[in-house]
Order: sequence, then C-alpha cells, then structure tokens
Amino acid sequence: MFDYTQLTYSEKINDLLLHHGSQAKLSDYLEISRQSILKWKENDSSIKEENKLKIDVAFCKAFGFKSIDANEVIRVLTQLNKTDFSYFNIKEEDIVHLISKYSSFGSLEIEEADISEKKFDKVISPNNELINDLNKREIFSINNLSSLSNKIIMDTLNNTEDVFPITTEKIRIWHFILMSGIRADAGKYSTKIRIIPGSENLHLTDPRDIPEELEYWCSKYKDIETIEDIAKAHAHFEAIHPFGDGNGRLGRIIMAAQCIKIGYIPPLINKKNKALYLVFLKHAQVNSEYGHLSYFLGNSILDMHKKVFKI
Repeated sequence: MFDYTQLTYSEKINDLLLHHGSQAKLSDYLEISRQSILKWKENDSSIKEENKLKIDVAFCKAFGFKSIDANEVIRVLTQLNKTDFSYFNIKEEDIVHLISKYSSFGSLEIEEADISEKKFDKVISPNNELINDLNKREIFSINNLSSLSNKIIMDTLNNTEDVFPITTEKIRIWHFILMSGIRADAGKYSTKIRIIPGSENLHLTDPRDIPEELEYWCSKYKDIETIEDIAKAHAHFEAIHPFGDGNGRLGRIIMAAQCIKIGYIPPLINKKNKALYLVFLKHAQVNSEYGHLSYFLGNSILDMHKKVFKI
C-alpha cells in the first residue's frame, strides 16, 4: 500500500511545497501559518497530532492517487482472493478475539488518539484494572466498542440472525450499545445538521430523511458479495451519518461483519493508515468512484492477516 508513514513530516512538507508551488499556497491549504511551516520544515518534533493529520491528509491527496494504478488494484485484489482465511472460525477463539481487539482498538485510535493500546488492553482485561488517567467517557468508549465488536463478529461467525440481514432496528440497537454512558441520545437518529470537519464538499443526509435513507441502505446492501460492494456500502453509510456521534466506529464494525460474511477477516484500520482511509473514503463519497477505497480495504484486510501471523 502507499505508505506515507515512512517519510518524516519535514520530508512531507518539502514534497507538499513542491506540489503546491509556494509556501503561501501550502499555508492557505493547510490553514497553518507560514512561520509554522518554515519551522517544521527544519524540525518537525513540535508538530501537534491535529496538524500531523492535516499534513498526512494533504500528502495522501497529493500523491496517494498517483501511486495506485489499475494494475496495483488488480494485484491486491488477486492476492486477497488467493489468501486462505479459513483459520478465522468459531473454533479458533483466540485468533477471533485477537482480530476483534486489533479491529476495535484501531477504530477507537482513529477517534481517540490519546488512548494507547496498553491502556485499551488494561480496560478490557478480565482483571478490570483501574486506569487512573482515563476518564469515565474514555472507559465507556473502550468497553462499549470492544464488547459490541466482539458480539457482532462472533454472531456473524455463528451465522445467527442477530447481524444479517442488517435492519434499521439492529443499527439503532448497536448504536445504543456503542454510545451508552457516553451520549444521552444513544440509539436515536440525529435531529441536527451534521458537519464533518474538512468535508465541505460532502453533503450528509438531511436529518428529516435519515429514517427513509437508512431503510433504503439496508435494502440496497443486503446482498453483499464483493469488496467493492462493501466499499460502496461503507461510503454510503458514513454519508448518511445517522447519529450525532459514533457513526465511524459503528460503520467500521458493520464493515468488519460484511467482510466476514463474504469470507474475509476484518480490515486493519487504525491511526497508521487513518489519513489514507479518510482521503479514499471522501473521494468515494464525493465522486462515486470506489476503486481506491476497495483497494484500501483489500490491503487493510491483508495487513490484518500479516499482523496476526507477524508476517
């Protein structure tokens, strides 16, 4: 996969300066002062996480699409279909729980950048270790996401009717589980206009249309067969954005279940590939072009496979 993490932020800034043509243009694009860009160009040790993400997203937009041609997409999807995922079954409980943990921590890491994997592991451990530097909301976020992810993955592997077919009622129940103790409106559709920062060209579903649009989504994607189907379903779900918060986490859990349903394992989406995920997701939503997001999902499934077996 296009790996932007191998470069330093100073190197990325230099490449972006060449791409945008001037320091002033890059400053306007990133909404970061020229003084900061000058400083980071020489020494990137003081860049805050939010600005690192801005730089990573800009870098992926500038160079991510060019690095992935049709042959690369075909190569990844061919490798995906050749990989044996039969080890991911209900009898291999340790592997299932490990993949579920990687999946849920990665999803949380995208939203809660300050929570380390060590803290995550302590919260979900059977010992119920007390973490003094996590607040109540963060503990609920970890426990709720981990529990829901485990349940949906196990139910999908058991082929129960608790997951498929997906219905609006199930989606609302899952959201209630995910956001209980965090939001008073857990399980309830949003009644307000939602805006995703940095996605000005993306029009989310009008709150008045959410119930009908989500019913349509459930009907349209009830027969998922390919990675591209999953990419389309995920892009559409996130554009509906039915709830006030938790849409990304819930959407990625649903996507994990859909991957299992067609014979794969959940994709590994985390802080490391967050920028590329956001760029390809928005591209799919705005342009109705799903090749890059499909490529990303295929590669992320293979990344999960490699992580589990330390390949």
